[in-house]
Amino acid sequence: MHFETSPARPGHLTLRFVPQGQLAAPGCATTVRVQALTGLVSQAHFVRVDGGPATVDLATGTGVSLVSATASNLAKGVSNWVIVP
Repeated sequence: MHFETSPARPGHLTLRFVPQGQLAAPGCATTVRVQALTGLVSQAHFVRVDGGPATVDLATGTGVSLVSATASNLAKGVSNWVIVP
């Protein structure tokens, strides 16, 4: 999961998912649940990652957001604090 921000799009965060598979095997298709918790609202999105990069855009507003991502075939997720300009 890669985070991308741009000064041209203040308050927006783009998440890019690149399937890598396990043990160097080709990436497997999965659905990822992305949740962003900002100071005002919680947002949830689903993105399908299948064979190539997939992106999801979040309008988080400027400041700090907690972003979590969980693949549908895994019990564990990844959470990161992100500063969005």
